[in-house]
Amino acid sequence: MPLKFRRGTEANRTSITPAEGEPIFTTDEKKLYIGDGTTAGGVAVGGGGGLGAPTYVVTKTADETVTNSNTLQNDDELSQALEANKTYWIEIRIVTSSSTTSCNMRVGINGNSEGFFGNPSGIPTSLMNGVAFASTGQTLTNANVVTRYPIGGAIKTTSAYTLQIMWAQSTVATNTQTVHKGSQLLIWELA
Repeated sequence: MPLKFRRGTEANRTSITPAEGEPIFTTDEKKLYIGDGTTAGGVAVGGGGGLGAPTYVVTKTADETVTNSNTLQNDDELSQALEANKTYWIEIRIVTSSSTTSCNMRVGINGNSEGFFGNPSGIPTSLMNGVAFASTGQTLTNANVVTRYPIGGAIKTTSAYTLQIMWAQSTVATNTQTVHKGSQLLIWELA
C-alpha cells in the first residue's frame, strides 16, 4: 500500500498552517514541505545546503544554427516566465559547436532585471533593465567539436516578465555556429 502525504497546489499549501511534522507535497510545483505548527504553508525541505533542485529547468530539444551574423537572436526554446520582485540564480549551459576552428560566440540575457552574470573568463556583466551581453571569450579549437559554456549569475526582477536567452557569433563569419539540443536554462528562486 503506498504512503501518501497531504497534497495540493502551491496556492492550497500557502493557505494552511500544517501541524508540526506534517508533510505536504505540492502537486503543481513538485516540492515537499514540513509543518512546524506556526509557519503558513510549512517549511521547504532542502537538500542540506546549496541551492537544491532548480525551480525551473528548460532544456533545448533541437539544434539551432546561425551563419554570417553577429546580431543577437532569441533562442527558440531557452526562455522562462519569472515573477516580479523575486531574486533568482540563473545558470545558462550552452552546448555549442562551429564549422571552423576559430569562432567565438556571445550570449545575451534580455529582461527587466538588475543583476550580474559571470562568463567563463570570470568577468561579470551587468544586467540593468535591458540586455546584458556575456561574450564567452572562448575560441573553439577543433571544427565541429562540441563545447559546453557555463554562464551564471543572480538577478532581481523588478516586474513579471519572460527571461529570454539570446546568442550570436561574436563577429560575422561564413562558418556556422550551432547551439545544440541539451543546452539548458536553470533557474533557482532564492527569495
